[in-house]
Amino acid sequence: MKYLPLTRKWVALIIVGCLSTFTLEADSLYLLFDKMRVKDGKIGEYLEVEEVWSNYHKTLISEGQIESWSLWRSNQQSYDYATLKVLKTRAGDTLDLDTILQELYPQKTIQSFQSKHDVDANAVREIIETSLWKFEAATKGGKGWEKLLSVSDSVRIKWDAMTPREDSENEYLKIESGIFKDAHQLLVNEKKSLSNWSLVKLTDASGPEKNAPYATVHLVDKNKAPPSTPLMEAAKKSGYRDEMKMGELRDMTTNHFDLVMGVSKAGFSPSPLMDQINEEEVVKATVLRQTNAGHDKDLDTVLGSWVSGPNPNALRNMRGKNGNYSETKGVWFIANRYRDWAKNWGEDTGQYVKMENEVLHVGQSVSSIIYDQLVFNGQDELLGKSKELRTLVKEDGQWKIAFMTVLGGMDDEN
Repeated sequence: MKYLPLTRKWVALIIVGCLSTFTLEADSLYLLFDKMRVKDGKIGEYLEVEEVWSNYHKTLISEGQIESWSLWRSNQQSYDYATLKVLKTRAGDTLDLDTILQELYPQKTIQSFQSKHDVDANAVREIIETSLWKFEAATKGGKGWEKLLSVSDSVRIKWDAMTPREDSENEYLKIESGIFKDAHQLLVNEKKSLSNWSLVKLTDASGPEKNAPYATVHLVDKNKAPPSTPLMEAAKKSGYRDEMKMGELRDMTTNHFDLVMGVSKAGFSPSPLMDQINEEEVVKATVLRQTNAGHDKDLDTVLGSWVSGPNPNALRNMRGKNGNYSETKGVWFIANRYRDWAKNWGEDTGQYVKMENEVLHVGQSVSSIIYDQLVFNGQDELLGKSKELRTLVKEDGQWKIAFMTVLGGMDDEN
């Protein structure tokens, strides 16, 4: 198969956000999907870097190479963020992944841009995979790809990765692109939360993991109620029968993406999710600072991370090595416990803490976080792991710890 070169004459890169309505017979559409893993403690810096990079994509827009660009937060633990881009070609044209990347991101141009703006994307994130997907079928109407950024902070993408089982691919595609497309069209016609449904096929990928060869992509408005018609009811109206056993034709895994920021012809569009992410990072940093200060023998930072005295409701509930819990209530009592422990801390051993698998709930004045705490020695060797819980409150605009406990695992009494 001959791969045609990527030229501005016949191809326009249209990043998820401002894609004009398309007809599959007239145009072929491709989704360029970058998965990003952010380095530890670098999410705030990463978002700043992406905001700078939005200027690069704004230039591409002004040059007519792209229509828009968007950044999304992934709910899957294997990666943190994703950029989604859609390429539009004449029907029958074929795109090559390497050619696309060279056309949009030539090395000398990227080096010049990063030097000019004093940013280094590789210092804060790793692109763990780039994949290219072709649109095979899509619903019509609704707020589809062409109006994605207009939905702004309420938009969410539901991505169902589909792997047909052995000898079932043709039957799966027939039902998915026919009956289930029609079923989702009925749901889009209700003008509720489902704005668009598409079926995409993987054409190329660079990365260590094997991708599912197909995916269905849903654009969902989180501010609207779900369709009143259940999906399977709509499917039966569209010709589905129980004996077709769609669930036995493919395996499915689901991920969700929430909009963080984007650029279109209208300019830069940050989502309120950016503020939430920044608050989450402050909460995590406060917890890590307090715990690591204990390992660093820094009593002032340990005490400064807690709510101020004489708050009687502060609670430190710790599980000892014997499995029993000891409770210390009230800021003054907690502070005195820390001061007693500090007398026997000895020299700094170089131990430090990282967190994984965080579950956060951040409100205006109260936040909570449950996470896995990993303790390392000065040689980066893992010493132990525990499940931790912290509750924080806002004091004079700063997050302070009001409650802490160990839910399971080791407890080093820091």
